[in-house]
Amino acid sequence: RNLHLSTMEELEVEASVVEEVTQLLDELLQLLTGISILQELTPRMRSNLVSYGERMSTRIFASFLCQQGVRAEQMDSWRIGFVSSDEDFENG
Repeated sequence: RNLHLSTMEELEVEASVVEEVTQLLDELLQLLTGISILQELTPRMRSNLVSYGERMSTRIFASFLCQQGVRAEQMDSWRIGFVSSDEDFENG
């Protein structure tokens, strides 16, 4: 959490992105708590867990690019049509 927050501060990302990433960090903590309680990590849960790093970093990087004058927009894969349709979540 501290690494992400300090990185966003250093890169001077937009306040809305700080809010989004903070929300994702809160969700991630809830997911990790659930995994700890259940003592179980299914392939689907693992894929969801791994996605948080990608989702946070793309938001931070897109905001940084915008601050540098580069047109950039962050998109989650499912918003642009990339959806896994099989049970092999780790390869989706």
